[in-house]
Amino acid sequence: MNNKYIIITGASSGIGKAIAIQAAKNGFNLILSGRNSANLDATTKICKEHKVKVINVYGDITDSSIQEKIIDAVKNKKELFA
Repeated sequence: MNNKYIIITGASSGIGKAIAIQAAKNGFNLILSGRNSANLDATTKICKEHKVKVINVYGDITDSSIQEKIIDAVKNKKELFA
């Protein structure tokens, strides 16, 4: 399986969601962030149908603690909750 990850912010809706789904279709593992946890989980479910790994970071990307959680996700490849 591919060990490459793409970080996508705003993945709970709109362009971010569309990019996440397309990246999953192309076989990339994902680190997704978004403010709406229910919508982000829905995006994740769609992406996982393409047999990729998905890590979610819930929260607002402008919050420095969320930025740190994304960095931790990149380093450790684990699920992080806000």
